[in-house]
Amino acid sequence: MGEKPRLLVLATTFPKSLNDGTPSFVLDIAREHAKTFDVWVLTPMVPGARRWETIDNVRISRFHYLFPATEDLADGSIMDNLRKSFYQKLQLPFMLASFSYRYLFRALYWKPAVIHAHWIIPGGLISKLTPWIPRVITTHGGDVYALNSKRMLSLKRFILKSSSVTTVNNEMRERLIENSLVEDAEVIPMGVKLEKLDVQKTPRQLVFVGRLVEKKGLQYLLEAVTEIDCQLKVIGDGPLAESLKELAPANVEFLGQLSKQQVMRVIAESELMVIPSVIAKNGDREGLPVTLMEAASNQTAVIATNLTGINEVVIDGETGVLVEQRDVQGLKDAITNLLVDDKTRTRLQLALHEKAKDFDIEMIAEKYRSVIMRELK
Repeated sequence: MGEKPRLLVLATTFPKSLNDGTPSFVLDIAREHAKTFDVWVLTPMVPGARRWETIDNVRISRFHYLFPATEDLADGSIMDNLRKSFYQKLQLPFMLASFSYRYLFRALYWKPAVIHAHWIIPGGLISKLTPWIPRVITTHGGDVYALNSKRMLSLKRFILKSSSVTTVNNEMRERLIENSLVEDAEVIPMGVKLEKLDVQKTPRQLVFVGRLVEKKGLQYLLEAVTEIDCQLKVIGDGPLAESLKELAPANVEFLGQLSKQQVMRVIAESELMVIPSVIAKNGDREGLPVTLMEAASNQTAVIATNLTGINEVVIDGETGVLVEQRDVQGLKDAITNLLVDDKTRTRLQLALHEKAKDFDIEMIAEKYRSVIMRELK
């Protein structure tokens, strides 16, 4: 049996450990790729993470770029972190410089057969340093919907040239084509491992999972549940945490960032997951929330905002309930109705669970694998 082709993965949002609560879609795909490729992930250091580790045959290198105790720019969303303080902005040039150096060293020393870069910037940009190595670039949302000045569009056009491009929903593909960034792109959503926990539902429990940032729309959900007899569990952290806690009524509990196992358990225990996403002022929006698939996996009914990407999975009245963004009354009505209508809630749970089979991590990884293998030919 011959040596596996070498695949170098570039990413910025990446979990600190196997059971970290940070979105793990890049790691999940890499673990599946390790069945076919020799996989190495290069990602920035974040507080509490190991410099080097191997998870299920995926080698992970986290690079330092400033002072080890304060390297937190990639802890969550870089775009959201850049708004927090001057120190976050100060880290950016150091991170890009170190990312470039570490990438060149890894590319020239290890000699990967192909690069899989997640996000146009910085991963896709860094990969342009070695134009002779075939590249696949995956866009996830903010890198398409935000940073769209003429200069940034020109830069993104340059980055995406001569590479295979994938994106996570059909609307993002259309946006890439409309902006003349690509001639075409393949739509491959992020996948999840479908694991249903055998736990009892807690009556009238709701759950929200996500970074506490503008595009997640949590403030509208907090207002909606103020007069509803329910208990809302909020999982996640972020720059808006303190201001959102001040808005929260007594029936809301902020759990902070939990491990992956803890997150899945709370989702499984909840009767409803609410995804009140909005389009942020800078244009940033969801691509396809992985938490939506985690709810589907655990047969938790979903109420979500009617945004592209989300509405490709949540079909109103069939696999969930859709409301318009920032519609507090719409959220209140949907929550109230589903909490008392056991028959409808159960029907939506089962339908969404069936829909989730299209997003099984093994099937999704196979689609990515096909794109990567085309680059190797």
